[in-house]
Amino acid sequence: MIKARLSTPKVPATRLLQSVVSLSTVASLRMNRTSLEPPEKPLPGDCCGSGCSPCVWETYYEGLERYNAAKAKAEAETKALNHARKTEPCTSSIQQK
Repeated sequence: MIKARLSTPKVPATRLLQSVVSLSTVASLRMNRTSLEPPEKPLPGDCCGSGCSPCVWETYYEGLERYNAAKAKAEAETKALNHARKTEPCTSSIQQK
């Protein structure tokens, strides 16, 4: 029977802190991604056509701009984290006994 033992990584405290912060950021991004939904588009009959302010279409397009900005920010942060994850070497190892 082969027994595997996970060795304790020898990582500086600052590196561990960065990893914890990265994991926290990933978790918050995942939560934001699931709750990030575009605004509901008004139906053609929702606008009364009288030029009222704010028009349902103005409200929709403002919400759509906020949605697109938040989505782009989340995608950029995810891309940066994925890039950092690919470039950082793994410091743990599995030893067989």
